Amino acid sequence: MTVLVVGSGAEDVEAPLGAAVTAGHLHPAGLIGLDLVAARSSSTDGELLPVLSWFQREERPSRVLLIEGCGTDEELAAVHAVFGGTVQVLGDEAAAVAHLHGLVEAAERPRVRDRTPRVTLAMAVYNQEPYLDDVLRSALGQDYDDYEVLVLDDGSTDATPRILDRYAGDSRLRVLRQTNIGQTGRMDLINNRMARHSRGDLLAVVGGDDLCRPSRLRAQVAAFDEDAELDVCHGAMAYIGADGRSLGRDVGLARPYDGWSHLRSSVPENLVAHPTVMIRRSAHERLALYAEGVVSDYELWLKTAGRLRYRYLPQRLTDYRVHDRSLSTSRQGFLRCALESARVVEQVVRRRGLADFFPELTLLDAGPRTWYAAGLHMGNRFVTSQPAVALHLYGLALEHHEGPEVHQNAAVAFLALHELPRAVERAARAASLDAATGGLLGMLTGGPEVPLRLLSLDDQLGAALAAARRESSTWSWDGSSTAVRSISAAVDPRRLDVGAAAVAAWADRTRSDDPVRWVVPTLGMPGEEALGLLLASAASTSLEGAGEVLIEDVDDAGLLPPGVAAPLLLSGEVALTTFLADLRALEGLAR
Repeated sequence: MTVLVVGSGAEDVEAPLGAAVTAGHLHPAGLIGLDLVAARSSSTDGELLPVLSWFQREERPSRVLLIEGCGTDEELAAVHAVFGGTVQVLGDEAAAVAHLHGLVEAAERPRVRDRTPRVTLAMAVYNQEPYLDDVLRSALGQDYDDYEVLVLDDGSTDATPRILDRYAGDSRLRVLRQTNIGQTGRMDLINNRMARHSRGDLLAVVGGDDLCRPSRLRAQVAAFDEDAELDVCHGAMAYIGADGRSLGRDVGLARPYDGWSHLRSSVPENLVAHPTVMIRRSAHERLALYAEGVVSDYELWLKTAGRLRYRYLPQRLTDYRVHDRSLSTSRQGFLRCALESARVVEQVVRRRGLADFFPELTLLDAGPRTWYAAGLHMGNRFVTSQPAVALHLYGLALEHHEGPEVHQNAAVAFLALHELPRAVERAARAASLDAATGGLLGMLTGGPEVPLRLLSLDDQLGAALAAARRESSTWSWDGSSTAVRSISAAVDPRRLDVGAAAVAAWADRTRSDDPVRWVVPTLGMPGEEALGLLLASAASTSLEGAGEVLIEDVDDAGLLPPGVAAPLLLSGEVALTTFLADLRALEGLAR
């Protein structure tokens, strides 16, 4: 039984109605949300009827609960026309939320059962005839055996259905078929439907024209085995062309993050490559439903940043195909994704407060000027790209302290929005607080050029984050490894001393009092061999002061995030003589 809930915020897990729908989405209550405004605005052609018709054909709701006044007369009439006598009108949102809670409570409780198989590798395909054989062979050719491949054929009109039929003899493959919805831009409906029909405790996704590397599932399952609290695991991918040949470019992690910096690091750009993701099913059911739109994956990462536990693997997990029909890499698709991403970012920023972006400052009981610096810093990230977002963040900064910097930069943001009177007003306020900025007012009123002097991160904020010891230069969740892979159980590299004094000069550039985390990429070597090379090379080096060592399976040093605390890089048979010479030089400086 499926119950379709139509109302404002019904597809938004952070809205009261959406939260009530989510609670019964994968539950036997079978609740599915539909927001009429979102359905129209997120569709490629702005039309509502194709989305309504898809719900009627594919979900076949037994009841449609319509919240009174949730759309225009025309939209409400369309709902009644499509769903007919199944529509039940509810008075207001509060009554609807209470009604939904009652449906969830009355439904038969889900039975706990062992899931077989452990992993579902899900992909949606639409007219993928040129690539589908290669895609399926890569999906079914994993060197891990406890998994299924779930393919959702989104209304293909080419030979895709016949190709899928050829693989029907493989018991690992399951195929779902539906009328097309992806061409409307509603990728969330596809992703959520695949999740509902999956059987694995771990859900992996890949694009319908992309290739999985043979060890992809094994590497990601190992990460979940090592960390019982891990929710999302993602990695790197390589670009390939329509012909399957390498384009010589990789997509790795653009910047390091941890649980404290995750949200503020993710807002300027998407850090998670969706075709490499594996997510724990329980996390998906609890919070991570995809929301409406063509960038529903980015919305999911922003929604869960700081709330779910993430890990990045510096390994090429998939090959991402670039061609002129791609939803995201074609010119038209890229422009649409950019616009949708900007909308999602603004929505997330307006919902979150400075404490969400800088949670460590709450632990520090930071003062007003530090919170001011935090708001200023976040606003400066958007002042030229999304000035309205910057102004919102500047407003959060002014709730804690009033300084000339935020008014000066707000003037620049208003100018970018072509609101000259408000820009002049802010420039005047900046000038009244700081005479040094008075020149800006004259430039705004009399000259064509305005200096875009954006202040960098305030020293006070930088010192506060350093004191919190939370802004770790690493990609793991909490700044420390949860396990060490590919090493004999007889060796515990966490007990190794790797010369903290020797890298004091380097450590001062990150966070002076923290132990340095050394990441030793294996680059194809067995872990024991990499560790042996490290020990042999460091035999004559002072090992005073303990530091953590992580032997990490890394495909290529270039996949390590920029700025990661890993100056120690092994490269095949190359010894570490050059590095050790630098290390000894640093030792001399430290003394």
